[in-house]
Amino acid sequence: MPTIGLVVHEIGDPYFSDIASGVIRSATQQNRSVQIAQADRTPDSELAQVKSLLRQRIGSIIIAGSGYADPAIEQPMAEALLDFTAAGGRVAVIGRHHLPVDAVLPDNHRAGVSVGRHLADLGHRRIGVVAGPPS
Repeated sequence: MPTIGLVVHEIGDPYFSDIASGVIRSATQQNRSVQIAQADRTPDSELAQVKSLLRQRIGSIIIAGSGYADPAIEQPMAEALLDFTAAGGRVAVIGRHHLPVDAVLPDNHRAGVSVGRHLADLGHRRIGVVAGPPS
């Protein structure tokens, strides 16, 4: 069976290492192997890693990581993934809203409302938010 390619932003980050562990566990149950690529949190690096996996004739690709707010930045990746799926490959993404493939999309807005409500219910009135870059 073909190898699964997994692209993460930073394998040392507990979020991505947990995803990698789950992918490896599931792949092992199907007698498949996983090749992990680290994309260094940039669109160019991520696309380069995906293209490298494609050259190695990967059967499936999972991309884990936050997407980019500008659909134009996602366009080269969308084109590469559409070509791959048209040739019979399978792709799934985690947390990517602008790619035309199967996706697991967290409901960040509802989660934020839930966390804010919980903190307010605990009596907190001054709440700070730490967020990533807008892009």
